[in-house]
Amino acid sequence: MTILRKLLFTAWLLAAMLPGAAQDYDVYLCIGQSNMAGRGDMVPGDEKPLEGVFLLNDEGVPVPAAAPLNIYSTIRKKAWMQGINPAWSFSQKMHAATGRPVLLVVNAKGGTGIDLWVKDAPCDTFRVSRGDEAAWDGKPTPQFYAEAVRRTRQAMQYGSLKGILWHQGEGDSGSDKKRDSYIGKLSGLVADLRADLDAPDVPFVAGEVCHRGHGEKINQTLMQIAYFVPNSCCVSADGLGMRADNVHFTREAQIELGERYADAFLNREYEAKTLYVKARNPYYHQWIMYPCRTVESIGMKDSAPDKLNKYGSLAKGGPRFARTGFFHVQKHKGRWVMVDPEGKQHIETALVSVQPGKGKIQYASLKEKYVNADNWRNSVPKELLSLGFNGNGAWSDIVMTARFNGTYDKQKYTYYVFLGLMSGYAKELKVARSLPGHTGFPGDCILVFDPGFEKYCDSRIRKMTEKCVDDPCLVGYFSDNELPFGSKNLEGYLSLPEKDYGRKEALRWLAAKGVDVSAQLLPEGFEKPRKLDGITDELRREFAGYVAEAYYSTVLRVLRRYDKNHMYVGSRFHGPVFREEEVIRAAGRYCDVVSYNFYERWDLENDYLRDWDAWTGKPFMVTEFYTKGMDSGLPNTRGAGWRVSSQKDRAAHYQNFCIKLLESDSCVGWHFFKYQDNDPTDTTTDPSNRDSNKGIVSNRYEYYTDLVDAMKELNLRRYGIWRKFHPAK
Repeated sequence: MTILRKLLFTAWLLAAMLPGAAQDYDVYLCIGQSNMAGRGDMVPGDEKPLEGVFLLNDEGVPVPAAAPLNIYSTIRKKAWMQGINPAWSFSQKMHAATGRPVLLVVNAKGGTGIDLWVKDAPCDTFRVSRGDEAAWDGKPTPQFYAEAVRRTRQAMQYGSLKGILWHQGEGDSGSDKKRDSYIGKLSGLVADLRADLDAPDVPFVAGEVCHRGHGEKINQTLMQIAYFVPNSCCVSADGLGMRADNVHFTREAQIELGERYADAFLNREYEAKTLYVKARNPYYHQWIMYPCRTVESIGMKDSAPDKLNKYGSLAKGGPRFARTGFFHVQKHKGRWVMVDPEGKQHIETALVSVQPGKGKIQYASLKEKYVNADNWRNSVPKELLSLGFNGNGAWSDIVMTARFNGTYDKQKYTYYVFLGLMSGYAKELKVARSLPGHTGFPGDCILVFDPGFEKYCDSRIRKMTEKCVDDPCLVGYFSDNELPFGSKNLEGYLSLPEKDYGRKEALRWLAAKGVDVSAQLLPEGFEKPRKLDGITDELRREFAGYVAEAYYSTVLRVLRRYDKNHMYVGSRFHGPVFREEEVIRAAGRYCDVVSYNFYERWDLENDYLRDWDAWTGKPFMVTEFYTKGMDSGLPNTRGAGWRVSSQKDRAAHYQNFCIKLLESDSCVGWHFFKYQDNDPTDTTTDPSNRDSNKGIVSNRYEYYTDLVDAMKELNLRRYGIWRKFHPAK
């Protein structure tokens, strides 16, 4: 034994001889790869023993636990690599909450895939090809599974096995083949551990890996564990900070993750009867089970529906604000709220593209059900209001909204004006092209540096605002949809012909930075943008923000010439822009509300919410989201929405997604995409809207009952749910 180990062993013996010294430990097995081994920085004081926490040493004896906790692992890498891991804060929180002594068996090793952890896997060997000479001991290590079982049995001589903590997945995140087989291997590993440890019901708690790159895909797999393995769950890593490698958690994140593990045990989350929905991400080939929260699961099913005023705002019981006569947003006790014209809190629930379809099936069905478009316009607002939708989003029938609001005084229907400024300008110049979901531009770059753009904005905004500038039912204006902002903009502009205004401005901007790339360009430009020498990623990001600044400042400047009453609600960002910090910051400087069309993940996770809030300092709305049911009779090959099996699954996704929005401190509403399904006979639409089940009504104007019943249940309780997550301060 080393001197340090002898001292630790002596300390344990002295503690054991004290009156009432505990011998009946709560034992936890902690296994996995580098984050469980510990890669969080250590600080002075970490070497001190933890109160009430013990660690199984390499001789099979409990000793007072002190960081790094993976030091006695029989399979670890070099000692200097071990740091703070989740077990450090997990064990402290468990002891503090239960008063019970905790005995940890920590046996983790970095850089390992699940194939090395399953029973009967080969022993790990020294892998020169990985370049790990400096980190590895240079000799074969014992078989991982056998060591985990052997050491846990040793610990169980001193107490009872209370749980298994698993943190692994980074090593299997890089390929579809590994991810596809992962859940089966993990399920088998859990079953074998429970059998060999004679603990058939011991809780198994996994943890998500860092939310970046391939980690997002393996996390989708990890979150299925509760569906396939009884008495199990997966704790979220949502919002946790990462080191620069985007693989390892920071010290602070390791501590938070460990506390989330503890919460899972203390709250017995592994026993939860979670609703799972089988879905396929449009960017991922595999069908995966996703957990869903519902109105029932959060305890709100039996709550009374909200009492609403004519705008669909909270009539009684909520915060009160100044009456301005128009919708606006403001911060209230640290949370963003939308305020209606009467000074009441408003949570927007709108539908996108509420208008009669143009396909042959849609046209014939409208005639059969409503006789004509006028009857449809008279009927639909009441139908949608009964489902808890209070407004129409982009591309909706303005005539219908105006007619309803002009007829009824006790109920009003909110709406938005879609200006289509950049797309309209490009079409006027005949340089626009139709892409799935949005408009394409030369070089994939907007024409914001053209001197004619502001003049076009002035003409169009003046015309579009004439009839609605004093309308209290108008929430605000969308300027465009899914514009191609981003780090590719700089080289995109430089790929254009030399007479293009965007290319000239990009060269001028670079020259001001002391960068000259003109010798690398061609007079006629390039067919496709290409990377140029001398342009750094930092310049690319900064220029993307410069483009966005030019666009949003121009739009707001012109909009305020003609309408000072209504909000500017952005240009409906889509996935590629969500991580473009400088672009998002520019939008926050000019938009009252920032709008996002969100399809990237099953629900809107905290890492997005944290970044958007920090970058913009403004509230947001999700202005598109949907799923496509495979029971609809449509092929569902087009569009960004997730595929699910049925309308019941679409219903579960809607509630789960909106509950997350209501939980946020910055979300002020959502727009569901969209009113009606795609009609395959309508070839006038863009390529993303041809054959999919996106609507709440079919092409025959029949409501999807399972879906709209769930929408109604949540929509009519949205203020109560919001208060559940935001109790009065």
